[in-house]
Amino acid sequence: MTRYTKMIPHATEEELQQLLRKVKSFWRVQQIQVIINAQRKPQTAEQLAAYSTLSKHRIKQLLRAYHQQGLQIFESQGQGGRKYGYLSLEEEKVFLEGFRQQAIAGKIVTTDVIQAAFEAKIGQKVARSTIYRLLKRHHWRQVVPRPDHPKKDPTRQEDFKKNSPGE
Repeated sequence: MTRYTKMIPHATEEELQQLLRKVKSFWRVQQIQVIINAQRKPQTAEQLAAYSTLSKHRIKQLLRAYHQQGLQIFESQGQGGRKYGYLSLEEEKVFLEGFRQQAIAGKIVTTDVIQAAFEAKIGQKVARSTIYRLLKRHHWRQVVPRPDHPKKDPTRQEDFKKNSPGE
């Protein structure tokens, strides 16, 4: 015999609808809709899964957490994000500022130099990919000279070659 959901109403449907309007994450919307459907009519986890993109197992976890904690489950940050880092984003910005000033002054800044300074700052070796991700995170990009001048004129170049004194 399948189990039907037994909801402990921690919040009214109107409160859940208001929360639904505030939430921006797709997955949070799915979770709130599952709780609203479960409160309206007792259903099995399989039936609730048919209305959402959540799996049967995830719905059971969600309802268990809702019974234990109520609406507090929607206050957490959730999964993902930058949990680990050698430096905070602000520290990284300050670290790169010196190299930015060098680049503005016309000096060539390479990843080798940045990596050596970064390793000296944190006191341990890091992979090259760490530096590339750091630069990408702060919108740095590789700027290289063009292979040809945009205003070049091939006919004038040929004339110059023909008329210049040879060796």
